[in-house]
Amino acid sequence: PGAAAKVVIGLDAACMDTSAYDQMMLKDMKDDGSLPGFASAFNHSLVIIALERSGQEIPPVLVEKLKSWQTAEDGGFEYDDFISGGKVYDVDGGAMGAMALQVAGEDEAAERALDSLRAHQEAPGYWPNYSPVNSTGLVVHALEIDGPTS
Repeated sequence: PGAAAKVVIGLDAACMDTSAYDQMMLKDMKDDGSLPGFASAFNHSLVIIALERSGQEIPPVLVEKLKSWQTAEDGGFEYDDFISGGKVYDVDGGAMGAMALQVAGEDEAAERALDSLRAHQEAPGYWPNYSPVNSTGLVVHALEIDGPTS
């Protein structure tokens, strides 16, 4: 589903027909909104954004599944660390999640995610992650979509 979503987003950006890939994104979605493959806020967000860009209906259960990763006390996204068993703050999933929640009309949840991201910015201006440059680019884009900040 995530790969099909990337293709749909790319085709839509090029003003090309996405219909050959539209149904692939939701194929085999489970009743709880789970998608096949690696379950993550990032992957679910890609699908939600691609559905919106291709003019398809966004299933509410898919949005609820995305929100299930919004578990940090401050509204941020987290994932389960398979090694420690604990929760890990997810900068990339949070940025993508905020954008997906915005296009899904979940303004309150999106704003909580954005506020959390703002709070996790490092003093020099970046967001820490395994690739701070990539993560910062995602967060800045999510913040830009939200509108000008003071």
